[in-house]
Amino acid sequence: MNNGFAQQPRTLYLLCIEYLCKNINQFCSSTKSDPDKYSKKNLTYKFKDTSIRFNHTISEDLLEYLSNGDKLTNSTLSLFNNKQTNIRKCHIKNALLSKDALKAVLKNHRISELCINNLLCDSQNSTITISDIVSSLSDWSLLNLYHLDVSRNKSIFNSILVNLGNLSNLTKLNVSFSSFNNLYLDIVCQDLCNLEYLDMSATKVSDIRPLINLKDTIKHLYMYNMRASLENEIIQVIIKLKQLQTLDLSCDISTKIFSDMTMSLFDVNELLNALELNILPKLKYLDISGKLKVKQESLLSFINAYPNLKFLGLALTNANSFDIFSPSMIVTGETTEAQILSTLQTYKNRQTYLQKALYNLFIITRNYKETSAEILQNISDVMISKLKSQSIQLAATTCVYNLTKQNMYQKAPTLLLTKLINTIITVMLSFPDTLVLQKNCLIVLCNESMLNNCIYNKLECIKATLECLSNFKDQTTISSSIAICAQVCLNADLNLRKQFKKIKEQKYLRSLLNTILIHMRRFGHIHHDESVTHSSLDIIFYLSEENSDWCRSFITLNGLNVYHELIEVFESDPSALFKILCMMYKLSEIAEIRSILFSHSISKGIKRLLDHEDLNINFLSMGYIANFLGHMTYSHWDWNFIKFDDMKYALKPRIDFVKLNWKTNLSQMPEYKQLSLDYLLELTRMHNEPFTQIWSIWALNVYYSINCGLKDTNSCKIVLNKLVNEDETSPLIKKFCSDLISLN
Repeated sequence: MNNGFAQQPRTLYLLCIEYLCKNINQFCSSTKSDPDKYSKKNLTYKFKDTSIRFNHTISEDLLEYLSNGDKLTNSTLSLFNNKQTNIRKCHIKNALLSKDALKAVLKNHRISELCINNLLCDSQNSTITISDIVSSLSDWSLLNLYHLDVSRNKSIFNSILVNLGNLSNLTKLNVSFSSFNNLYLDIVCQDLCNLEYLDMSATKVSDIRPLINLKDTIKHLYMYNMRASLENEIIQVIIKLKQLQTLDLSCDISTKIFSDMTMSLFDVNELLNALELNILPKLKYLDISGKLKVKQESLLSFINAYPNLKFLGLALTNANSFDIFSPSMIVTGETTEAQILSTLQTYKNRQTYLQKALYNLFIITRNYKETSAEILQNISDVMISKLKSQSIQLAATTCVYNLTKQNMYQKAPTLLLTKLINTIITVMLSFPDTLVLQKNCLIVLCNESMLNNCIYNKLECIKATLECLSNFKDQTTISSSIAICAQVCLNADLNLRKQFKKIKEQKYLRSLLNTILIHMRRFGHIHHDESVTHSSLDIIFYLSEENSDWCRSFITLNGLNVYHELIEVFESDPSALFKILCMMYKLSEIAEIRSILFSHSISKGIKRLLDHEDLNINFLSMGYIANFLGHMTYSHWDWNFIKFDDMKYALKPRIDFVKLNWKTNLSQMPEYKQLSLDYLLELTRMHNEPFTQIWSIWALNVYYSINCGLKDTNSCKIVLNKLVNEDETSPLIKKFCSDLISLN
């Protein structure tokens, strides 16, 4: 299934396949395959709608998607019966299956292409062998199977009896990275007379002389990291394969396979010289990557002898620095950008090759002024394919930074950037304890313009940066993590804000509070590093939205003590005070927390801010007190601790203040999006607490101006008229509302 995610959006078809696989239990019913036993392995699945009949394209894509998502089991495999599905190309990988389950599917379909990789048998004392697979095929499949891929199966060639001869029309065979050895090669070369393609890379084959039996048919031969025979023998065999179009003799001598080699590696110059004298007329692809001491004169003579050569693999060799290659030829290596791109595209599963290429790419791109979408695409593909490789991710992230720094990212396609940023976030979450890699990822993401203008999984980005913050004490890492997290939170849309409640881990909030304290106490004054503290306050506030667990943790982790200290430190910084009060107002809305707030000394500090010259601070301080007066019964008041007499009874100054500022545009409006309309309407009906009513009426006006626009005066006027006409409304509030209506 070619998703093409890198170049275009996922189609509706692919989204449907994905949804079906993720919610397979909604569409299927299960029965016990053996009534006497019950286990998840013993369940047979069927589609609930018995009229379903998938064509071969849907059936194959569904099977492959389940396989790629590690959701292919004996039970889900049982869905693919020949009554409701049709499979011609069967692709299975990374699955734990029984012989019977596999046979049930293979036997009932007409299969022409079969790929089974990384297959494990669910029986501890048994393995699925090549004989088991071949014997499971139907008669039609045995006759018509043209492509068999059983690569990356360690034990598949453990059987003594190999019935490959039954596959008389097989033309393509891949046995790479398996226990395939000299015996099996001999059987293959004798029984499969139509074989055109053979990949036996990284197998145990040491004698390739049986290949001579295929000299009239074999066109594509791959022998990467193979235990090749002595130089004279391998060269003498290869020059007889006159139909060869593709020849891969590459190696990576740093891999384990060469640690016990007792035979010498053949001299590649001898091979080049022999191929010059004994022309393989159809050869278009030669890969000798990893070979040592390639001579320029030997390589040049070979190239001149093969004018139709399209591909030359020279990665990890000295030869890729030679200036002898035609621009039309694809050459892999690490010297030029073109060679590196070819290396990244060709060797997606070769760790050492990729690592060396990415290292050189980092050096080449350090001084780039414009990005390259093609390079970014290939780096992203490598990062995804090697997600578990720390060394690859270290090299790749440095290259990504070189190509996206400042505004360079703007020329990259939107979908590519989405894929790239999501991959960076995934890497951060995959290696939470690796400081250097976290720093690399942070420096890529620490691009305000890119964060604001690109589409990506922002919730996961917040989690990744908070995880990084909680794991490391390095000041650069802390500053970058907080800056990125705050930027994402600040620009969150409504859908993202609703997801903030999923973030509940106390360690994240603890790290944010500790960061504030450390910066305040280490430097003696908070202004030494204002940005970190301001951003930390933003994060704490934004993540409190509809997140009661976060708010409770704030109390548990002594957040009130930290914020009380901050109020004193930030007394001359209106912006910081505003952020502190946003959080405190949010907490005062929560009934179970309100009594704790009132008994804390922070309430005294907030009361003093009621007369602050900044209108935003005045507004939130007044709202904080209004929540207490409106909800707490008098039995909860500790009059010796804090007195609210002036708020409850000296109301004229408050009324005059609100009327004076009724049409004033509050400067920090985005934060007021946190105001709840239903909650404010509830406060306006608290006729026993006029202070609370006065503030809630003001707050409603602020709410409507933000959410409905400054020109919308009718919404607030409706509420004011209703209060004027209610019998329960006091004369004072009626007069107040009437005056406000006249102002509108």
